[in-house]
Amino acid sequence: MWQLTSSGFGQDGPRAEAAHQAMAAVPAGSAVETDITLMARMVPDHEVYWVGSAKDMDPLPEYVVVDQRSYVWGGRDVTAVGWATDAHPGHSYELVFERNGFQVAHRTS
Repeated sequence: MWQLTSSGFGQDGPRAEAAHQAMAAVPAGSAVETDITLMARMVPDHEVYWVGSAKDMDPLPEYVVVDQRSYVWGGRDVTAVGWATDAHPGHSYELVFERNGFQVAHRTS
């Protein structure tokens, strides 16, 4: 309860700000593959797929958003580009955003 009296209580911290920036890096209407962290927040403006079930999707996602701290990865060191290229062989992705554990990769081929 004491924290309620501290200045700044309830304000977004650096992780929340990075999450908002990661979502902003993906244009509205894009097909995006993501882990559970930002999935619900991205649904209203994007065609969203979960990374655990989208490996054979057609068409391929234009973007992959990864929260490297998500429990989904089971403690593995995962990157958006690495995961996307492993999940979608023969296609290339480039990192377009990285901050506080959030990464966004864009498909280039």
